Amino acid sequence: MPQQRIRDLVAFISILLTTLGLIALGVRPDQIVGLATALGLLYSAWRSGNSGGQE
Repeated sequence: MPQQRIRDLVAFISILLTTLGLIALGVRPDQIVGLATALGLLYSAWRSGNSGGQE
């Protein structure tokens, strides 16, 4: 399995486990959706290597 696919799998499982943990703690669903979206966007930016500060 290529290393990039392993990273994608680890990121997916991490977000999934975080979501399940937050559900178990009683966090409201709308807050969980916001957090999962933010984590996905951060991972996407990290993966593409675009920091926004490049000229």
